[in-house]
Amino acid sequence: MKSNSISIISNRRRISLSPEDILYVQLVNRQSVIHISGGKTYETYTTIDELAQQLGSGFIRADRATLVSARAVHTIGKKIELINGEALSFTHRRKRELRE
Repeated sequence: MKSNSISIISNRRRISLSPEDILYVQLVNRQSVIHISGGKTYETYTTIDELAQQLGSGFIRADRATLVSARAVHTIGKKIELINGEALSFTHRRKRELRE
């Protein structure tokens, strides 16, 4: 049973986030950086695998360090173009999975 928000700890505070607001999660050093629509980011020590499990099937692994919301994808070419104009790279092994 999935709830409609996930809970993370960022800057020693517990924060609830709605998966619909999350564009992508990227691993930077040892932290997962969660990018929210509107340009805000949250840093957490929650692993990217744990976040993938909490967020569910609406999110796709672009590579080892990136988890992208299927709703946020605009087009897929040489890079993943997001609806906010950002572009993310991906491993070519995952191209077919991403297109689906």
